[in-house]
Amino acid sequence: MRQVSLAEVPEVLGTEFAAADAKSPATEEERANAESLQRMLHAIAAGRFDELRELLAPDVAFELAAPPRFPWTRRAAGQDAVVAAIAHNFSTVRDQMPHPLTMLARDDTVMIMARETGRLVETGEAYQVLLAHQFTFRDGRLAHFRSVSTDDGPA
Repeated sequence: MRQVSLAEVPEVLGTEFAAADAKSPATEEERANAESLQRMLHAIAAGRFDELRELLAPDVAFELAAPPRFPWTRRAAGQDAVVAAIAHNFSTVRDQMPHPLTMLARDDTVMIMARETGRLVETGEAYQVLLAHQFTFRDGRLAHFRSVSTDDGPA
């Protein structure tokens, strides 16, 4: 996969998922979860956080591990708190250029590995991270999000 803007990530992942599906057909649940994830990413990229909220389970849980220099909310539970955490976290970075490496959908879970470059809003400092995201769905809505990011060399 290639490095893209945040707004392009849903299409890139959709293309990758379709290519993987051609090799080993996904279940209806896996397809639906990948589509839900694409809708979530579109909503985040466009700043439509009310739309994002509708794609989350009422008891959604959010947790991430990242280098300390990222001023992020690292844990949240419930739709309102998770939407607020996501909105806050995205407001602290700019010039994001994700480079999705792989996506895998299996049963109720979608996993994404990626690299990302960008800048911290507060300091202007460039960053480059390697990240893994785990999205777990229930009844078509995100029930649990886990993310681990680590510094990946100079930006």
